[in-house]
Amino acid sequence: MTSLQGLEPPLKSILHRERIAQLIAPLRRVRPRVPFFKLVAHRRPTLWALYRGLLRNAPHSQVRWRVATMFRQKRSETSPAATKTFLTRMHEWLDLFIQCKRGDDRLNSVMQRYGRMIAAKREKVQMMGIMVNEFKWLDKLRNRPIMTGGYLRASYFNPPLPRLNPQPDKLSMMIRARRLARFRRVGRAQSFAEAMSLLRVERMFEDRLETTAKEFGQKFRSVFRPREAWAAPINVATAELNRSFAADEARKRMTYTPQMLETIKQARRNKIVNKRRERFNARTGFYSARIMTRMRKGPPAPVLAMMTEEEKRDDATARSPSQRGYVRRVKQKLGMRVDPQSYDVEEGAPGNRERLELEAKKIEEFNEWKRGVAEKPDLS
Repeated sequence: MTSLQGLEPPLKSILHRERIAQLIAPLRRVRPRVPFFKLVAHRRPTLWALYRGLLRNAPHSQVRWRVATMFRQKRSETSPAATKTFLTRMHEWLDLFIQCKRGDDRLNSVMQRYGRMIAAKREKVQMMGIMVNEFKWLDKLRNRPIMTGGYLRASYFNPPLPRLNPQPDKLSMMIRARRLARFRRVGRAQSFAEAMSLLRVERMFEDRLETTAKEFGQKFRSVFRPREAWAAPINVATAELNRSFAADEARKRMTYTPQMLETIKQARRNKIVNKRRERFNARTGFYSARIMTRMRKGPPAPVLAMMTEEEKRDDATARSPSQRGYVRRVKQKLGMRVDPQSYDVEEGAPGNRERLELEAKKIEEFNEWKRGVAEKPDLS
């Protein structure tokens, strides 16, 4: 005991430690139970004194809008240090606004210039937003789904629909969600079937135990009684799954309505008309993006490696949609089918033949006159 008493700190040291603890205690950080932005001591001066004072004394409407925007942006700020910095800055602004209201010409001119800068910035941002929205709308139109004339047959996951290209994302996500839901329902149905089979096995085992107990004159207390109560939850869940499967079957047996069939057939007819128009425009010299993509293609790499320079040139020429002139001769050389009426585009429509021949005759007469003038000797 004597040795342990010798290890205790002296009374002077204990008193010194207590004195240091008393000096440090006020400096220790105390975390409040309520965040500062919920305290009335913070909200009331900020909203009723600072914010309303800034809006009331703002020297320009654009400056007032800027103050309201800045407060909305800082509305979700939870850092005490950042909030203190922002509020200090706003108090400085309030002092400047009050000086402007009292007639400080220099500050008034600065605020007017600042208001014009904000107005120009807002107009620029608004115009940029309009341009972005227009670009988004153009991109949406460029990639909007169109009917291809095909059929999206009915299945467990979708009713009968027209085939769209590109297929809308919402439709794809609907089919995916229904496929996953059916997969989960099938798994639940299998687990319920296994539970019912186990329940039947346990019931048969209990019946045999009861029969054996009666043979030996023993009492037996049955557990699976009433038997319907044990199977009732499984039967309810199975009935709900069966209703879902029946709804899937009904969806799969759905047929196209006459209106939808007519719409799909009309889309197919429109597709044929558009393809004919595209080929006609290509023959007249207008190349679409699809035709340009086809012209940039080439033969497979093994075939290209065995081709001569002349064969490569002929292959690139033959990929043009034109069927006249040099391209026509190259296509005939390669054994490609050429439209025998392709020259109708150059000769014009049958109804315009007479007018075109008359214009060609006038052009020929004018050229003859020019040649005659050029051949006359210069008598000067």
